[in-house]
Amino acid sequence: MVEMAMNFYFSSIVKFNITNLIYISVDHESCDYVMARRADVNFRCHVFREDDEHVNVTRFDSSGVFARRTNIKPLAAYAILSRGYEVLITDLDIVYLKNPISYIKRLCKESDCDMAIQMDVHEYNSGFLYARPTTPTMAVYNRTLQWCNMIQAGDQECYNRAIKELRNSTAPSIAKLKPDEFPSGKYAFPGQSCPSESVLNEDCLLWDYDGVDGYYSNDRRRYVTYAEPVYSESMTPALLNLFAIGVILNRTAILPKVNGPGGKHIRNSWLIFKSKTYQRGAFDKATGNNYRFGNFLRHRLVPNEVKSSLSAVYCFDTDCYHGDNDTIILASSNPDMELTVQDIKDWFGPEQCSVLRLEVCNKRYNNLDHESILSRDLYNILVYKHLDV
Repeated sequence: MVEMAMNFYFSSIVKFNITNLIYISVDHESCDYVMARRADVNFRCHVFREDDEHVNVTRFDSSGVFARRTNIKPLAAYAILSRGYEVLITDLDIVYLKNPISYIKRLCKESDCDMAIQMDVHEYNSGFLYARPTTPTMAVYNRTLQWCNMIQAGDQECYNRAIKELRNSTAPSIAKLKPDEFPSGKYAFPGQSCPSESVLNEDCLLWDYDGVDGYYSNDRRRYVTYAEPVYSESMTPALLNLFAIGVILNRTAILPKVNGPGGKHIRNSWLIFKSKTYQRGAFDKATGNNYRFGNFLRHRLVPNEVKSSLSAVYCFDTDCYHGDNDTIILASSNPDMELTVQDIKDWFGPEQCSVLRLEVCNKRYNNLDHESILSRDLYNILVYKHLDV
């Protein structure tokens, strides 16, 4: 979550020179992390409440801990509004494409609104809203906090209950932000099951945090990828081979583009992380974070010398799919023509290019023991779609 906080800071705050920023955290460790990496002094991180049961809870759960954690948000906003300040509340999975503050303040001035809120399809989104310290706004927050204390629900449900209740009494004037200008994930990707927010941001080139080790900018790291899309039905052997080759050569795997039935392109994030078995955190841990998304080489922070340092396209069989002039066909020295670890080391060990390109390798090679080459968790995720825990 702290990486998400840093990405929001660099992609949206620093980029548009926004000041008077306060991060609200539930633990001191997260605050210390982001404060140590901030680029200016117009930045504060406040631990609103530290409670062991809230720390490291990042997903919805049946115990209600996640719901209680999200309810810190209206509590913090209420404290700020009570001091007479206006506030723009933004979840960390939001990305600003422009500075929204002047637009929203002008909108509320023209419509005399108390609040301006992004729509999450049919309800108000508590993750992006602007509030003024007016009497109707304070009434909404009072009632929201009451609901938070009465039911085991997240802050968004409590907000919407409160607003609905107050329509006939101290109803606030609310400006609904246009979904084409302030789209939620459900609006931008209708009818699809969204993977984690960090996956979407990164796959859509909206992730700008370079990390402490130069996630994008490291010009010494070497990569391996497929030169053409993988068909979804052959994802398992293709990924097994790609990650195994990466481990053998100490190269970071760049996930391939994916074609579904009929050759229709699918974002690899949808295919790889759309189910609970492919959760981002589990995949990161299983790979040691040693992978990148298919759009990685298009990112502006990747050095040009890396982008331009491409190998020829190699394939392992005499019946290569393309066989173009720039495709180099490799044949194993093994009598049964099976690909081996030694083949991979001999062929590509001396290769100095930044990006090693291969034709899709979607065959099962008997002499390539993926189970011993890959971590147990990664092997189980790719083969059995579950973690061995």
